[in-house]
Amino acid sequence: MDQGGFSEKNLLSIDQRGIKSLIQAEAAVFLKPSQVRLRATVAKIEYSDSAVSITLTDGTRLTALYAVCTFSLGVLQNDDVQFDPPLPEWKVEAIHSMTMVIKGLHMSKRDKQ
Repeated sequence: MDQGGFSEKNLLSIDQRGIKSLIQAEAAVFLKPSQVRLRATVAKIEYSDSAVSITLTDGTRLTALYAVCTFSLGVLQNDDVQFDPPLPEWKVEAIHSMTMVIKGLHMSKRDKQ
């Protein structure tokens, strides 16, 4: 049964260093620091089975075999990035079925009276 790329097994990570350490260890196998773009805004992603091309808002075009994008749910829900071909309907439905919640907490200290 296709789970949309997800396993039916429970793959919970309880590493105290967090998921960040797993991602960094995996990336260290193939990713060079010169291949990382920080503070770059993506306008369009064109992808196929053989390559991916990313166009940034400043017009820069990057091409690679693979890309890792870390868009927020809000970016995906607002269609701020154009995908070509469009994302499969099941992914679009999953993106729009989630709710982005912003919560604030205000604490103040009062002297005892």
